[in-house]
Amino acid sequence: MSLPDRIRVLLEEGLSYPSVADRLGISPGLAFLLATGRPVDDGTSGTTEGLCRSPTPSASPRELSPQELIGAGASVPERHSEILEWVAARAARELTSPHA
Repeated sequence: MSLPDRIRVLLEEGLSYPSVADRLGISPGLAFLLATGRPVDDGTSGTTEGLCRSPTPSASPRELSPQELIGAGASVPERHSEILEWVAARAARELTSPHA
């Protein structure tokens, strides 16, 4: 049985993409790609609505974010006062300078 077929069978059994990926030793994003033929973020639309649903109707309908499928954790960027000051100064210059 091919890997895409094995993925589909496991999804039909109710496993999630991360669970299928763990079982097969691949990333959740690769499992999604092989099951659907599309990358997690195919870039063809501005929305991911329905993108991460299982390709099989009997599998769990829980939505997964693209971050979950590619294994990227949530990121909280650091704030640096010098960057915030630069942005504020740049915005002030843009708002006060005459437009050509």
